[in-house]
Amino acid sequence: MSGLIGPSSPTVTADGRKLAFIEQSTQIYVAHRDGSGLTKLTNSEHPFASISFGPSGDVLVAATRTKDVTGFELHQMVFVKMDGTVTEQLKDASGVPIYADTVVWLSK
Repeated sequence: MSGLIGPSSPTVTADGRKLAFIEQSTQIYVAHRDGSGLTKLTNSEHPFASISFGPSGDVLVAATRTKDVTGFELHQMVFVKMDGTVTEQLKDASGVPIYADTVVWLSK
């Protein structure tokens, strides 16, 4: 693999069994810690800036780069499920979109 990017490349599940990384900015891969089971989750039209596993290891939170109508670059936060499904942009409780350059999932 070449073209690994981002501060969270790779990111590891809390139990250390899986890792995920970004390649060529638009592709997220997941694998077992020994490298077996390598699976391409995404091939997005929008580049990913960073990723982080959720506490249970069954979902990633990701910052994806897009541009607004004026051309200003935004880093929208989305969830990426292990089947490759990417959710719509995350919003706070009042419906305001959440933006971040780097994502880290914190748990108690």
